[in-house]
Parts: sequence; C-alpha cells; structure tokens
Amino acid sequence: MKNISLIILLFCLLSCVEKDQKSIFDQKHPEFELKGVKLEYKEIIDPWKIDQKNSYIIIQEKDIIPEDQPLIHIIDKKTNEIVNSKGVIGFGPLEITDAHIFDPGNSEDTFWVNSVTGKKLSEFSLLDTSRLAVNEFRQTEPMILAYKVYLTRDNTFLCLMADSPYKLVEFDSQGNFLKGHGKWEPIAKYKELDDYLLGTYNKGELKTNSKKDYFVKVSLYRDRIEIFDYNSKSFNIIDGPRMELPEVNISGTGSNASMGFRFDQIYGYRDVSITENFLFLLYSGYSQLEISQTGIEALTVYMMTTSGKLVAKFTLDIGIRSLAVDERLGKIYGVTRDENPGIAVFDFPKHLLNNP
Repeated sequence: MKNISLIILLFCLLSCVEKDQKSIFDQKHPEFELKGVKLEYKEIIDPWKIDQKNSYIIIQEKDIIPEDQPLIHIIDKKTNEIVNSKGVIGFGPLEITDAHIFDPGNSEDTFWVNSVTGKKLSEFSLLDTSRLAVNEFRQTEPMILAYKVYLTRDNTFLCLMADSPYKLVEFDSQGNFLKGHGKWEPIAKYKELDDYLLGTYNKGELKTNSKKDYFVKVSLYRDRIEIFDYNSKSFNIIDGPRMELPEVNISGTGSNASMGFRFDQIYGYRDVSITENFLFLLYSGYSQLEISQTGIEALTVYMMTTSGKLVAKFTLDIGIRSLAVDERLGKIYGVTRDENPGIAVFDFPKHLLNNP
C-alpha cells in the first residue's frame, strides 16, 4: 500500500513538473490575420534585411549584388520613397564588404553597420548624400572571432563569439575583452557539445533597440528567445512554441567536430524587432526543403512584452524573411522573398500597445 501511495505521489509530482515546463505559447492569446501592401523599388536588387530608425526604413542588400551598387537603402516612412543609398563595396577606408548587421548606434543622425567579412563597424550619416561611411572601427585581435557586434550605450561592444563559454561577450572601446555574460547551458541529450558546438546549436539573430537597454537573441534551429537586460545584466530565457530539441548529427571529435542539421529540420525564429516596450518575433515553422519549394520563409509574428509576456499572434498574408516594427505607427515592415522582392507593410491593432 505504501508503494502504491509513493507511485501516485511521484506521478503527481512529475505531472506538475510537466505543466510547469509547458510553453507560454500554450496560453490563450489573441490572434489576428494581417493583410499587407507590397512596395517594389527598381533600385533594390536583392534585399536581405530590414531595420528602422526614426522616420526611416533601412534596407540591407545581399553582398552578391554588383560591386558598383550600394548595399544600403534609406526609405522615408511617410512617402515610401528612397531618399538615399549608402555603402561602397570594398576593403578600403570607409568602404564595406557587406551590411549584414544594422546597429541604430548612439547618435540621432547616424547608424552603424557591422561587416562580417571585413571585420569592422562602419558609421553612416542619415543626412549626407555620400555613399561612404563617416567613421569606422576595425575589430581588434581579441575580437577576431566576434560577430554580430553592437555598440552599447556605454560605448563598449557587445557581441556573439564563434567559440566562447559565454552567450554574449563584451569588449571595451579599444577592443579589449571586458567580460562575458551568461554561460551556455549543457544539453543532456548531447553531452559532447563543446562551446563552439553549443554556439552553433543555438545559432540565431541578435538585435538591440534604440535605447540599448535590451539585446535579444532568437534561435534559428530551436525555439528559444533570450532577452538580455543590459540594465541588470541578466537573461530571461523563453522556450516555445516547440519545446522539443532539434536532432543533430555530430561528426569528428575535439577541435575537428562539426554539427549538421537535417534538410527537413523546421526552422524556429528568423528575426526579431525590438521597440520601446515590445518584441516582435518572426517565426518560421518551415524547413529549408519547404522554403525551396514554396519560397515562403515565415508568415507568423509573435508580439511579446520585453518582460516576456505573450501579447498576440499575427498571421501574415505575404511571406517575409526579415522584419522591422514602428510601434508608434503600428506598422510591421518585412522584406519579401518572392520573384520580385520588395517590402511588405502590415498594420497591426494599435490597442495592443496598451498591454505593456
């Protein structure tokens, strides 16, 4: 009889644990279908990412465009017209090799771009007509493995590292190691993963907002959101909507180990946009196989507070690969992936902004 009581008690405890481990996405939340309007520009060849600052939309092109073409386009939100283009492709002074990472910077009239191939950060003016940068910072030897590098409001650099025990690494203004923030959690299913492979397993986009009080990383292969509060230097980790971990194939050992995901592995988060009070998370739910067949990368956007409370789910009628959100205007901007790529603009219910 005692054994039966013990088994019942253990079952109840395990059931409670399972309930505690459920995703916040299982909770009831409002859902909306948003219809978009597509804008096309002959000057934009192969748009890859989209961001926004003040009254402008910033488009970044893939680095495979012709070398005489600009990598960055600045669009006025009011007129939807291109007002300027930036970025001379090259390795010379004030030139850039790519424009993969946009940083709003700490000045009202400029923004920064982190060139992954060129290993430098370049500052561009929103006001002048020159395609060249106005300032640049070349990554130092200690920063050689750093990528997705952002300026903090303390004029330090916060970034991801290709091989580090830390989730985020901070360097001082001269490029010297300052400190690490948060250590990778081991994965019981894959005990052999070292720091490099854990970083690969958790690979994804890192973004910040204009106030630089939040840095958010969203994972591509697993459904994980990591909100880093720069004020408290603490992480808030949210998993879901899928709670199961992706399967991987690991080959080699030690420094020669590598990781591979299945071609039919479903992607998680493609992008995130951080406003003053909210996160807008672009969720895929499609595999690379499905994307190659349909051309759709993502149709779902989750709206969440910066504290991690789910506010709403949006289903888009136009597929996008990257997004930027203007909280004040109540608009979601996205880069399309169709035959004639452009910008899709969606209006979301502004009453949701009253739920911080």
